[in-house]
Amino acid sequence: MSAAVVDERDAKPSASAFDSDFRCLGRRALIEAMKVGGRYVDKQSPAAARGQRIHTVLEGKETIDSLTAESDKITAAICMNEEAKLVEKYGFEGARVVREQRLWMTDDNMEPAWSTRLDVVHVKGESSLVIDYKTGFTSTVPIGQNWQMKGQAVATAFHMGMKTVVVALVHPHHPESMVESVVIEGGELERITASIEGLVKELNADAPRTPNAISCAYCPARKECPEHAAMIKEAFSTRQNWDTMTPAERGTQLHAFKAQEDIIETVRDVYKEMLKKDARSVDGWRLMMGKSRGFTNQEKAIELITAEFGEDAATASMELSLTALEKHLVDIGKAKGKTAKEVVNDKLAPVLTWKEQKAKLIESKGVA
Repeated sequence: MSAAVVDERDAKPSASAFDSDFRCLGRRALIEAMKVGGRYVDKQSPAAARGQRIHTVLEGKETIDSLTAESDKITAAICMNEEAKLVEKYGFEGARVVREQRLWMTDDNMEPAWSTRLDVVHVKGESSLVIDYKTGFTSTVPIGQNWQMKGQAVATAFHMGMKTVVVALVHPHHPESMVESVVIEGGELERITASIEGLVKELNADAPRTPNAISCAYCPARKECPEHAAMIKEAFSTRQNWDTMTPAERGTQLHAFKAQEDIIETVRDVYKEMLKKDARSVDGWRLMMGKSRGFTNQEKAIELITAEFGEDAATASMELSLTALEKHLVDIGKAKGKTAKEVVNDKLAPVLTWKEQKAKLIESKGVA
């Protein structure tokens, strides 16, 4: 069971949620109302727990060998390597380094208004390099539109007296690029500060709720949000007039479909559990149970197959796996992370064939 999250944000807005909150200004108030009413408890997800373990290593509190999963070790190693590259690229060698620090920004009455937690910041003169590690497997909002990173930039500039801030996202599992970075300075820092101050003031119960891909993605209030329900209903009432729809309307409809699929899958899981306990709990439906087979010892299995059916049968039963080969190359230190696939593609090119797969729709967070 996941543990409840200790809120060091003191129930105030945090830059880590700005990308969701600023695109749906009423979202935060609805979530807070659910907490007060006891309908939602913020718990640490397995993905968050994994990220915390990796961050502990990146902070220097633990060694990389303390991570038990090989994929976690690879993720941490990539983060360290990419940080070193960013330091070299932007000239922050020898800079003062601060890791895991929460910075608070105040309102007009000098009361705490919002905060941001920095993974790491390199400080040199009147410039700083702020890096945020994204250890998960989902895409993040592109850095140019990323309100979390904008918040980190202005908070760093204010507290550390910076005139120039380089913000960077390091996400080893991003499908396109492991690193994104942008330089923010001068008047742009002032403009972003003013925008954030204005938007934070609007995060209240009277603010409108605006369903969108980013805000709804992991929002715990979706099931209680009338606007989210209306979006789904509208999407399903739209007939086949796709040619006349705008790109925004098509995107909204697909997002609604995805949200409905998630709900349907959740309901299916509930009914499966009911049927496991009572086969008569859902009229007209039953569970079809099955088992998948596998070997407990592959070497012993090959010996038995050879002895019983011959060497040709043993050879025929062994299917080559490219992913297993790539994992083995990583395990023995012949390749790291994504380079394993590149190495295999290069060395085995004469015997590889490529087949077109059915295209998949992947929701992009690259929206304004």
